Amino acid sequence: MQSMVITSKMESVGIKLDRRKAGKMVSYILEKMVFIEGEIYKLAGERFNLDSASEVSKILFIKLQLNLPEHIISNNNCKTRKRHRKHFPTNASVLKQINHPICVKIDKWRRMSNALSCLRSLLASVSSGDSRIHTHFENIGTITGRVCCFSPNLQFISKKSLFDEKTASSVRSIFVVPNGRILLAVDYSQLELRILCALSEDLELAKMLKEEDPFERISIEFGRSINSKNNEKGNLKKENNNEIVGIGREKAKQLCYAIIYGMGATTLGNELKIQTEEAQLLIDGFFKLFPSK
Repeated sequence: MQSMVITSKMESVGIKLDRRKAGKMVSYILEKMVFIEGEIYKLAGERFNLDSASEVSKILFIKLQLNLPEHIISNNNCKTRKRHRKHFPTNASVLKQINHPICVKIDKWRRMSNALSCLRSLLASVSSGDSRIHTHFENIGTITGRVCCFSPNLQFISKKSLFDEKTASSVRSIFVVPNGRILLAVDYSQLELRILCALSEDLELAKMLKEEDPFERISIEFGRSINSKNNEKGNLKKENNNEIVGIGREKAKQLCYAIIYGMGATTLGNELKIQTEEAQLLIDGFFKLFPSK
């Protein structure tokens, strides 16, 4: 009930948006998208619908004969998607692994297209009365119990800069506050991992969470644990005394959140760009390192 009072006030007060800056950003994005489209069509040798994943797939993998990343092929992910969607995957993860300039430009065009849709949605949501956006909050709005908002959704606005030029910035920069006020960004430190620790009562995990960077410690201890079990089997290659190839701080963090949210070996393998069998060994190794009670 206490949180509902807070979110109700947030809805009522709203957040101010710099419509002038947002409008300029829309115009700039449209100009850049037209330019990038021309470059893409030149590389492809023909015009096609960039909003169609199927047409993009045909250009990349049939006309240009580009190769899919090996881990997707080995995990049979491309066969599954081809059977259900009738085309090979062309998401950002795949595009970034293909060494061809057209993939870089398609990925950039898509990011701009998404930003354009986001900006237009935000501008359409501005109240005519106070020039603010009054989104709607649900305190337990997701299957994992997280707070969510809609009309519009303010939680998935990217903080990344859209352009390389210094004259442009991220979509988040259009949110402003009156003079004398500040926007405060607050984030819990490894919140989900701490909840997992509390529920499992795992003493080893609790000890690691007391360190300055728990994921760095987990990557080291996890690497040692996996090495001791699988080194003689030759299942995973060692990079150094403490780590296995693919297990560093960021990969350890990905693994932890994959476990928390129930990700399977195939999806994890695609995320980490490794074989499904290796991903399963990582999952098994996690539960060996943190066996709980």
